[in-house]
Amino acid sequence: MNEELRRQVDEIVNQADECAACLTKFWINEFSDASSRLPPAPLEVSLREMAKLKATFPGTPEERTPRPECPSIEGYVLRFGRRSPLSRLTPGETTLVESIHAELRRRGTFTQDRHPHDISDYRFPVAQLAWQVGHGAIRYAEGFMGKERDDPEIVLMEDYLGSDYKYLETAWNLVNGKVVDFLSTTFSTSMPGTPGAVYMGVVADDQLAAGLKRSGGGAGILKRHRVLYGSPVLIPSTRAGSWEG
Repeated sequence: MNEELRRQVDEIVNQADECAACLTKFWINEFSDASSRLPPAPLEVSLREMAKLKATFPGTPEERTPRPECPSIEGYVLRFGRRSPLSRLTPGETTLVESIHAELRRRGTFTQDRHPHDISDYRFPVAQLAWQVGHGAIRYAEGFMGKERDDPEIVLMEDYLGSDYKYLETAWNLVNGKVVDFLSTTFSTSMPGTPGAVYMGVVADDQLAAGLKRSGGGAGILKRHRVLYGSPVLIPSTRAGSWEG
C-alpha cells in the first residue's frame, strides 16, 4: 500500500471512530460521485456496470431484491428480466389502450398534484392503476428504461432542470407483450412508448395483485374500498410516491 492510499485509509478509519454517521454520509457521496461518472452506454451495459460498482464499492447500501443471490436490482433484472418490444399496435390493441387511457384521464390520473420533477415517482402508480383498469387485458412490469444508443434526440424523461436521463427505474404495461407506456414523452395510442428507448424488466402481475390486496385490506379500516398505488413491488426504491386510485 503506497503512502497516499495509506493516508486516505487512516483518515477514513479515524472518521469512523469519531462519527459513524459521517462515514456513512462520506461513502454515500463517494458512491454518488462514482456512479455519475459511468459513461453513457446501451442499457444492458449500463446495468452491468452499475451492478459491478455496487458489488465492489465500500459502503453500498444493501438492497432487498426478489432473489437473495442478486444483491442489486440491476443484477436481478439482468438475470431474470427480458426486453419488452416497442412495436406498433394492431387496431384491436389500439382500441384497448385508448379505452384505458380515456379512463385514466377521466379519473384525473394525469393531473395529480406533483412537482415538475416528480414524474419518475409518478410512473409506478400510473402503470399500476392502468393494470387494474384493464381488468387483466394488459400486464404490469417493473425494471429499467434506457436508450438504444447515446443520442440526445432520444428523451426518456426530462426533470425540472431540463436534463435527460441515461436510464431510470420505472414501470410500464404490456399488451400482447408490447410496451404500453402511458407516460411516454411521445405517447400515442398506436405507438405508446418512447422511440429509441429500451424497456427491460420483469412482469409482476401476481406481486402487484398481492400488494394492492394488502393495501386495500389495511386501509379499509379507515376508508372502505381505498387502495393505494405507487410502491414498487419488485424494485427496492423509496423514491416512488403513492396516492389513492
